[in-house]
Amino acid sequence: MVLFVAQASFAGGWENYVARKQALVSHPQHLPFRLTHGQKTARSALIIHGTYSSPHYFHGMAEAFFKAGYNVVTILLPGHFEHDLKALDTTTHAQWSVEADIGFALAQELGEKVVVAGHSLGGLLAVEQALKQNSEAVAGLVLLAPAMKLWAPTVAAANAGT
Repeated sequence: MVLFVAQASFAGGWENYVARKQALVSHPQHLPFRLTHGQKTARSALIIHGTYSSPHYFHGMAEAFFKAGYNVVTILLPGHFEHDLKALDTTTHAQWSVEADIGFALAQELGEKVVVAGHSLGGLLAVEQALKQNSEAVAGLVLLAPAMKLWAPTVAAANAGT
């Protein structure tokens, strides 16, 4: 697996990120959202949706993180719920990976450390973020049915209790 390393910042911040998405999205309820306590917190959470999904489906998870004291950022992966319904057909993993990089940078603006949560494809992108970001910046992972295949020796070791 090749890990793409993007710059750790997104020019323009949250407002520009959302404006860029507003120009593409077909239905406003699928736009990314964030929940903040009005200041940087010890931890923030980045929530990454899966294929054929959007941040819209993760309001409950976002609220739970927020109630636990986290600032929360969601992203909308390229190709999802865009005006061009065939956009997903030509979207690449590299584009999704860069979008997760942007999300991580936005989450770092809101928290000293970031918990990265992802469902399906978002779970794979969450693991990628944990591997390519500074380990001091990642507070943890929440993986919901991640789109990954476990390596046989790892499964055997887990079954053996080692």
